[in-house]
Amino acid sequence: MADRSSPNMAVVSLAAGLVGAGLALLLAPRSGKDTRQAIKQRSTDLKQQAESDLHRVRDSLNTTVEKTRGSLSDALSKKGHKAEEQYDEFGEQIERTGAKQSQVLRAWEEEA
Repeated sequence: MADRSSPNMAVVSLAAGLVGAGLALLLAPRSGKDTRQAIKQRSTDLKQQAESDLHRVRDSLNTTVEKTRGSLSDALSKKGHKAEEQYDEFGEQIERTGAKQSQVLRAWEEEA
């Protein structure tokens, strides 16, 4: 069995790496400068798209919050009016009950 740590194995590995790097340079579709420019442009485009998306989401959330706030305000106002009506009805019932009690007491006193 061959010893994998022999100097020949190191030379073969180094040669394979150099051949691979050379082929990568020869077959690359763009130069390094062009590739860096493309990466820079793509990152700028992605940043602008992210900022645009962020503004769109923020505007959408603000619109939703305003609609919800308006709906909530309307609902609370309606509940408030209903509570006032119920309070007034309850007060009237108490007055009627008090008047009936007074009539019953007067009738009872007259009989006694």
